[in-house]
Amino acid sequence: MEKISNAEAFCRWIWYTYLNKKNYRALKEIVDDSISVIGTGEHEISRTLEEFAAQMEKEELNRRESFFVEDDWYQTRDLGNHLFLVIGQGKCREDAEDRIIYEFAFRFTMLVIQDPDGYRLLHVHQSVADSAQDSDEFFPRRLVEQSNQILQERIEEKTKELEAAHKQALFYARFDPLTKLMNRQFLEEKISSRMLEQPYGTMLIMDTDVSKEINGVYGHAVGDRILQAFSKSLKNVFCNDLIGRLGGDEFIVYASFGIEHQELLEQRWRQLKEEWEENQKDIKMDVPVNLSAGAAFYPKYGDDFSSVLDHAHKAHYYLKKCEKEGICYYGQDGFVKIL
Repeated sequence: MEKISNAEAFCRWIWYTYLNKKNYRALKEIVDDSISVIGTGEHEISRTLEEFAAQMEKEELNRRESFFVEDDWYQTRDLGNHLFLVIGQGKCREDAEDRIIYEFAFRFTMLVIQDPDGYRLLHVHQSVADSAQDSDEFFPRRLVEQSNQILQERIEEKTKELEAAHKQALFYARFDPLTKLMNRQFLEEKISSRMLEQPYGTMLIMDTDVSKEINGVYGHAVGDRILQAFSKSLKNVFCNDLIGRLGGDEFIVYASFGIEHQELLEQRWRQLKEEWEENQKDIKMDVPVNLSAGAAFYPKYGDDFSSVLDHAHKAHYYLKKCEKEGICYYGQDGFVKIL
């Protein structure tokens, strides 16, 4: 290496040799035995000569890039006893034409010592300026942005929790928690809207005869399972219709067919009985649970929810006076029972 006149020129030569020439052999000749290096990467730290040599060897094998130093500045302070502190900055551009050109700027602090043979490198601390930090900021804007991002994420998380709680509250305001069917209030709203939209319909009110005797013998847990199983049967048979639980073991179905389609009512009732008999097998009771229902047609027997429901109730009461199961509706010749 040619004789260098001062510490600043020595440091300038180091960066040129490292960035542009990639001459690692020349760099190894000018480091002091007590060398230490702190780079910009989390892994780029060498506390001893051995660590520095290993780091340089690994980098030499893998590095492909070469850089021009397009702009730089240096400032030297004589610390005495032939020891010099050099600080500075460099702006570099990749020496390449056939791909994306990489540009970067870095700052450095270098400690060098002069002996009769020239200068030797004792320490390097390299850093990269934060472009997000304005000239009048003590902390970079990025820290504030990160803090705001964390705050925004927490707000979004809390908003999602509130939305979920609102949805849950809205669900329980509209649906029965046991069967997940519509409750009376919400069902009445939906049926009233359906009556305005469609010219006819059929309302059924029914129960599963889950009496005090069943709850007393098998327990209320079994009674709840019966109600849940029956709800499943209703959903399977009346999948496109409105279904709700009035309370206890009473249920309402509002179907989209009218008095002109009584054969559909009979067909659906048979399907419901078959479905219910199948679902009861999972309950494992000694006796079957009977079904009974009363039906009324809209608008033949009422022009609103309450009046149609009243006629369905009357048909149901008439049936239960003399029968334990089946379905009954009021027809031209009085009450008609479907087995």
